[in-house]
Parts: sequence; structure tokens; C-alpha cells
Amino acid sequence: MRSTGTSSAKSLLDKSDYLTCLADNIAQFREAAELGLEPRVESCPKWTVGELVVHLANVYDFWAKIVSQAAADEEVVNAIEAERKPVLDQVSKPEFYASPRSLEYFDEKARDIQSALAMAESSQGNWTWWPGNQTAGFVQRRMCHETTIHRWDCQRAHGVQTPIAPSFIASDGIDEELNNELTGWGDEGKTFPQASFHLHCTDTEGEWLVLARGDAVELRREHAKADLAVTGEASNLVLWLWGRIPPDSLTVYGDPSLLPQLRGMLEQD
Repeated sequence: MRSTGTSSAKSLLDKSDYLTCLADNIAQFREAAELGLEPRVESCPKWTVGELVVHLANVYDFWAKIVSQAAADEEVVNAIEAERKPVLDQVSKPEFYASPRSLEYFDEKARDIQSALAMAESSQGNWTWWPGNQTAGFVQRRMCHETTIHRWDCQRAHGVQTPIAPSFIASDGIDEELNNELTGWGDEGKTFPQASFHLHCTDTEGEWLVLARGDAVELRREHAKADLAVTGEASNLVLWLWGRIPPDSLTVYGDPSLLPQLRGMLEQD
């Protein structure tokens, strides 16, 4: 059973922070994608840049429709998915991935998600995949962080690596990833290691204690000793949690054999 318990919870960033992050990273993603659609994306090895472009455009399309319609139940979500299927079938082809039309499709869907999120109050109720937050505010945060990670992926495919910035955005990305994957899910029968983990940003605010107890996990936002402590710049921490970089740029205290166990508790695409 996953615990939902947290303590010392910090406030989320506000809507303008997330929408500014989204706009900035969309622009950087688009600039990198224009360098070429053919390269493989090393951090998403199943995809070319063109496939990554279409993937992110599809994500924007889905959430723009959910938020703009304030879709609050699975029947409406299923109807939206059925409505989208013909377009998804058209864009999910190798010739489309390699065509400039994929960039045009991305531009359209990037405008749609930014417009939908700008018009919606953060408190608006709508369906999300995370039981802990069924609001447009969840989508604002999720689109900010999904875009930052895929912007990094796209740039790296063209030999460029720039950090997740500013650091407070990267720190919030760590917080989101730990919350979304470790809390709020109820009893799923999943097992966890018997260990404690501490993460600490060295360049901005952000500390987390993960207490794994076999059949439950508790997340606290506090400084504490743990079996494994991992410290580093917020960008490096979030990229490591997402499996984008090895832990070489981080400082590890305690039992280093627990590193893969912490990563294994998280589920990323």
C-alpha cells in the first residue's frame, strides 16, 4: 500500500511560473527540432527526433482537450480519445515523422495547450491520471516538466546539453516526480525496499526524505539522515531521477548499492 503521508509540504509554484516554463521550453525544443528530425534520441532510444516531436504534440493535444472541456470523468475522456484516433493514426507514420509537417503539427498543438492552460483557473476540476490532484493545476505543472525533460532530450540528440533551468523549476520537477510516483495511489500490491533515501539540492531549496517500508512509502520534505543520501544541483538530480544521466555528477553518502533501488521505485517514459 502506498502512503500519501507528507510533512513540511511547500506550496507549488504559481500558474505564471509554469506557463513561463512551458513557453520557454517549447521555444527551445522547437529550435532544436529544426536542426533535423532524423537523429535518434539517445535518452528515448525507440524514437527519432521526429517521433519525439509528434509524441510531445500528441501529449499537448490530449491535455488541451481535457482542460478546455473540463473533462471530469472517464466517459468524457474516452470520448475525447475516440475523437482523436483518426488524427493519431495519420501522424503515427514514419513519413510523417520525417516531414516538416510534423513541426507544423507541433506548432499547432503547442499553441493549443498554452491557450487552454492560460484560460483555465488552476483550481478547475478535470480528470488527470494522478489520484492526488484532479485539477488543471496538475496539468500546468505536468506540461511544464514533461516539456523541460523532452527539450533536454531533443537538444541532446543534436549534441547540446543545457541544464533544466532555472534551478527552482528543476527542484519543483524533483518534487513532482517523487509525489506523482510514490504517493496518492492507494493499495496496488507493489513492494518497495526496506530503506530510507534523502535527496538534497545544493543550488536551491529542496530536500526530500523517502521512507520505504516494504509495502508502503512515505515522502517527507525535510532534512534527515538516511541509508542513502544523494546531493547535487537540482538539474542533475531531476535528470538522474528521470534516467537521463548517470549519478556521476552527484555526491552519494551511505550505501551506493541503493541507487538503483531508488530509481527503480520511479516509473518514467
